[in-house]
Amino acid sequence: MSKHNKRETPKIWFPGKKEIATPKPQDISIYITAPEQQREQAHKTALTLRAHAVEIASKWHEEDAPVWDIEKKNAHDVAGSRFIGILNADWLLQISPTTKDPTDNTFVELGFAIGIRKPILIMGAPVNMFQCLPICKQFGSIEELLLGLQTARVRGARMMQAADQVKQQAVRRLKNMRGESSDGQRSKS
Repeated sequence: MSKHNKRETPKIWFPGKKEIATPKPQDISIYITAPEQQREQAHKTALTLRAHAVEIASKWHEEDAPVWDIEKKNAHDVAGSRFIGILNADWLLQISPTTKDPTDNTFVELGFAIGIRKPILIMGAPVNMFQCLPICKQFGSIEELLLGLQTARVRGARMMQAADQVKQQAVRRLKNMRGESSDGQRSKS
């Protein structure tokens, strides 16, 4: 567990219903991709998401992250760490490029995420047809993104709660079929 995820799980209140706890803070892991020129924006986005209990799987935007250098011949290590980060994340967040740079790696990472069917969040205006695929969810700002993540957490909590109820019902039915009481003892018949 990262040092940023030690917060208490928040509660969400629904009118007319009891409180539902959202899944544990480390329930969402996001890999952030953006053009190198937008490294600072990616770093600020990561800080904001961490403040909202989101685990950040990408490291390239951190101040001490290794940068690809043709002289060091470290492309394999840097690219490999990025692909592993995408594989380990739940979602990929692409900060949409503000310029058209042919050396921009963000579309390689987007294509990789599409290829492995990773859910994709796009923050900013789309500039490429692949950002408009159904697997991509568009957000105009960090505020919209945070609202979308909160909605996903609520749905996840409701789905987990419903799955627990179904499991409990299935266990009760199985015990009834076996002739067991609720404490696990077989009934005498």
